[in-house]
Amino acid sequence: MSLYTDLQSCKVESDVAIVYNNLFKSQFGITPEQKNNCDSYFYLGGGIPVLVEFKYNENFNNRVSLVKVFIQVLFYLKSFKEPPLVTIIADLNEFIIINNSVLFDYLEEDLDWSVNPSIAPKCNQGLIDKMLLDSNLMKTIVYPIKETTADEEFSSLILAKSKESIIYYIHDCVNKFKSSKAKGLDKQISKLFKNLSIYCK
Repeated sequence: MSLYTDLQSCKVESDVAIVYNNLFKSQFGITPEQKNNCDSYFYLGGGIPVLVEFKYNENFNNRVSLVKVFIQVLFYLKSFKEPPLVTIIADLNEFIIINNSVLFDYLEEDLDWSVNPSIAPKCNQGLIDKMLLDSNLMKTIVYPIKETTADEEFSSLILAKSKESIIYYIHDCVNKFKSSKAKGLDKQISKLFKNLSIYCK
């Protein structure tokens, strides 16, 4: 059986979740959990934290639909003391892997963060409009799940993107250091290395 074949029998989002979580277990030898009420969460490749959002039969080539799920992910990220570096958006017919650094700046937005992530897009039309103008988000690659998509191909892509996220994280931190005042810089650098020690076990 393959990911494509297993997904054909899915009728609802919870079925999609079972298929993907079983694949994560078989390919990575991990057991996903529902940390902070997210759909799925696990550590990969030496401790890289990965968030997963499951969907059923969405169309992420429609950029409004894409941005709406980004807002859901954003609200989940806000609930973490140290946000995961990678998010997989796993759908019936397609999937997305993003480096969460493209969303981190939005964590500083003045929003009602108490809203449930599932309804957050309905409450934040202004954020939808802003994200639609974000070139980094609009460059997101949507991967179709085809009959020829091998499980190993899927897992290899996840591993590669997860390791790449470390580079994005460091680059993001360095840029913030450059734009910050010298006061408190030592504290920021200490935080960076503390986080890297967690992400790069």
